[in-house]
Amino acid sequence: MSPHPTAVAPGTAPPAGRSAGPSAGPVPWPGTGEPLTDEHLMRGLAAGDDTCLAAVHRRWSRMVHTLAWRTLGDAAEAEDVTQQVFLGVWRGCGGYRPERGTVAG
Repeated sequence: MSPHPTAVAPGTAPPAGRSAGPSAGPVPWPGTGEPLTDEHLMRGLAAGDDTCLAAVHRRWSRMVHTLAWRTLGDAAEAEDVTQQVFLGVWRGCGGYRPERGTVAG
């Protein structure tokens, strides 16, 4: 992956108009415009749908990378952490059980 363009240096605020949080609004399912919740995406991931991984990455990678960069103070390390987080999501998604609670906690 290339260096994340929206990450910020430790101790600084995100650029104007940008947030360290998830992208604005729910990710629509391709071709339908239907917004998907995190729960929908996790159910898709648990079923092995890699398009859901792409949607989760679009929604959350900016925040994960920014938090990693602020914590580590190193862009390359933050990129590695971000990749590891999403690799872990993909590898561990089969263990998702919606009856145990929501994705948000």
